[in-house]
Amino acid sequence: MGWIRSCTVMVTMMVNYCEIISSEGPIAWSDDYRIGVGQIDGEHEALFSVYHEFISSLNSGAGQDAVKDAIIKLEDYIADHFTSEEELMISIEFPELFSHKLEHLDFQVAVTRFKKSVLRGEDVNQDFVKFFGHWLISHITIMDRRIGEFLRANPAG
Repeated sequence: MGWIRSCTVMVTMMVNYCEIISSEGPIAWSDDYRIGVGQIDGEHEALFSVYHEFISSLNSGAGQDAVKDAIIKLEDYIADHFTSEEELMISIEFPELFSHKLEHLDFQVAVTRFKKSVLRGEDVNQDFVKFFGHWLISHITIMDRRIGEFLRANPAG
C-alpha cells in the first residue's frame, strides 16, 4: 500500500511541476500540499500568500519601493518559517534534519541574492519567480511531507 501512496505523490509532484513551468502566473495554494502537521501547513499556506503579494508587487507597476518591501517581507517570512520548521524537526528528533536544513540554507542564499539585486535596482528576472514556485512545491511535496510521515509513524516522536 505504501508504494501506491509514493506513486501518487510522485505523479502529483510531476503534474505540479508541469503546471509551474507552463503557467504564466504564480502557483496557488492547494490542499494537496498539506503535510498533515497543522502548524506547518498553516505556515505554508501563509507563505503562498506572501509569495503572491510579491508577485502582485512585480506585476502591478507599483514601483521599485513596493517590490523592495515585498521581497524583504518574503525573505523575512521564509526565515521565520524555516526556523519554526527546524525547531519542530529538532523536537521530534527528525532523522533528516541535517539535509533538510541544508536545503533551507541553499534556498535562503538564492533568495538573499535575488533580494540584493532588487535592492540595487536591477530589473526583476521572471526566472526567479518560476524558480521560487518550483522550489516551494518540490520542497513541500518531497522534503516537508517526510516530516508529516515521520510524525504519523512515530506518534510519540
